Amino acid sequence: MNVKTTKLCIVIGAGVLLLLTLILPPIKGLDRASFLSIGLFLFTGSLWITSIIPPAVTGFLVLGLIPLLGILPAARTFSLFGNRAVFFILGAFILSAGLMKTGLARRIGLLMLYIFSKSPFRLILGIFITSLTLSLLMPEHAVAALLFPVLLDISHQIHKDTDRTYIAWLFLAMAWGAVIGGVGTPLGGARAPLAMGILEEDFGIKMSFIEWTKYALPATLAGAIVGIFWLKINLKKLTNNKRTSMYKIRRNALKEIAKLGKFTGQEVKASVVFTLAILGWVLLSHWVDMAVIAIIASGLLFVLRVILWKEVEEYVNWGVILMYGGAIALGSSLIETGAADWMALHFLNPFLKNHLYTMIALVIISIGLTEWISNVATVALLLPIAFGLSKTMGLNPTAVTLAVTIPAGLAFCFPMGT
Repeated sequence: MNVKTTKLCIVIGAGVLLLLTLILPPIKGLDRASFLSIGLFLFTGSLWITSIIPPAVTGFLVLGLIPLLGILPAARTFSLFGNRAVFFILGAFILSAGLMKTGLARRIGLLMLYIFSKSPFRLILGIFITSLTLSLLMPEHAVAALLFPVLLDISHQIHKDTDRTYIAWLFLAMAWGAVIGGVGTPLGGARAPLAMGILEEDFGIKMSFIEWTKYALPATLAGAIVGIFWLKINLKKLTNNKRTSMYKIRRNALKEIAKLGKFTGQEVKASVVFTLAILGWVLLSHWVDMAVIAIIASGLLFVLRVILWKEVEEYVNWGVILMYGGAIALGSSLIETGAADWMALHFLNPFLKNHLYTMIALVIISIGLTEWISNVATVALLLPIAFGLSKTMGLNPTAVTLAVTIPAGLAFCFPMGT
């Protein structure tokens, strides 16, 4: 049986289960709405895991299926799409678009690569640190898209003087740096704003930008230390025995920076707006909602003519926005109907010995699951169940959110995770 057939069988099986929840009486301990929400959860999960259809389409379908099945009223379901997390990440995407469109992000990347390209290992280290640093300020996928052509140019320059293993490490360093940096702030990826949105929706707990960063940044710092150590071990012999054209790389990087010329007015405007947004998130998020700051800052880019709407459409991942709405609605339906409590008790019962074991189990499950499906899908599927545990065992909802969301961003092994 090939992979495509296996995926199709999984989806068909989940679809049959959903139909059975419509036909059969609810299981003991569940009412009709909670029984149906579990069936929808399994069906949606199968679509996200297999990617038979795009994840964004799945999220969009969820918004229609919840009221159609009578799990939640239509007005309540559609109101969940207006969650602050959706608008925060939309604003963050637009701000990142401004950095990339003006060339400011490319200038920063080239400058950091020039600084570090004095030796083969320092080049690898520089790529790792550049990718990690940029992912603290913009979505990690945007960082990868930004640095990929730069690395491709470098690999063309040095391919005659080194082997393919070293070139492969250039791209691995970029990818790992983006992954590690992406968990440090809510700007690094979609999963953190999604988790913050579900946390507020279900428990009324609003986390600020600085509060999330305070808890998440130590994971990035620890990952950076481990990553540098791992790169040094694996590259020691390789970089000692192979010549690479460091001088040529530095010269070309400097040439590319020179081509960019002095800072343009557009770059200055973009940097000022982005700096104000960061300061707003850090200093004002206790009084002004993060999403409000993101919307106002991104709106300033249009007012100042830094970016046009047709240009934004090229940079913003609209699929993530649609998936967000569906994920938040699905999670809320599981919580509000009590299905999440039932699933937590029955699916994770072996781990419910004490609070510590439960938290460790959530971390391990999140890390394992995110290697096979997207990290946003991992949060969307696992967090509602974890919140069920939070209610039944008296766990701190904020700690549960962090225990699921931070590990969900650390997908290193398989390409399906991110």
